[in-house]
Amino acid sequence: MQMLAEQVCWVPISEIAGWKDGEVGCRGLPGADVWEGGASVLLELREEGGYILLAGRERLLELKALGQNCVDAVISPRWNLEERISGLLNRLLKGTVHYLEEAEEYDLLLKTGLISRQELAQRLGRSQATLQRKLRLLSFAEETRKLLRRHQLSEQQAQAILRIPGEQGRKRMVEHVGKNGLSLRDTEDLVEETLSRMPIPVPRDRRMIPLMRDHRLYINAIRGIVEQMQDAGLQADMQVRTGTALVEVRLSIPCFSQPRRQGGRG
Repeated sequence: MQMLAEQVCWVPISEIAGWKDGEVGCRGLPGADVWEGGASVLLELREEGGYILLAGRERLLELKALGQNCVDAVISPRWNLEERISGLLNRLLKGTVHYLEEAEEYDLLLKTGLISRQELAQRLGRSQATLQRKLRLLSFAEETRKLLRRHQLSEQQAQAILRIPGEQGRKRMVEHVGKNGLSLRDTEDLVEETLSRMPIPVPRDRRMIPLMRDHRLYINAIRGIVEQMQDAGLQADMQVRTGTALVEVRLSIPCFSQPRRQGGRG
């Protein structure tokens, strides 16, 4: 029963990809008593991620009609966690798993709610710090992950590039490193050089102490807004000039012409 209780999860409805043909009822299924005890639907985890609805179709449709975004659900034990972990461990030992695929697999296993981060690390013979470092690779946007695969950059290079703030900056760095065939050492040096040119150097642990009297904090905040504009496709640019008495910040943002009003005052 303890195992079944751990399978109750708060699942986004958007991740439930319909239901199987000939929907089954909950009676006789593993976890049926838990399902009847309060959870709204019974789900099965898909191999490619997301969920399949096994039981509770009417309740799910009702919640969707009410605008509910998530549902309290039970994950069916039919998805064999042991086999999944064992298969992943074998592939890791053979060295046939791409580091991004490895991170995605960790994320999928943890999202089931069937195993904790500490337990997963122990089962795979890794430290929790290593697991966290792998999961941080998922901070890359999907397009940047594709570039990492296409240019066959190593995990160490990806971890170095991850220190660059802003997705556009990371993407440009991946493309530059890949097209020029830079080594790990060259990549790390380039990242260090890029960070050194920023108003506030980003520390290795990415922890920043907010000092409200330090103008660099505000410069960094403005740079973050510019990065968001660039990520949204806006050709924004920021230039900083530091003097002895003041700091000059110049922002360049494209103008959009406004339609002229027709007619005039009578």
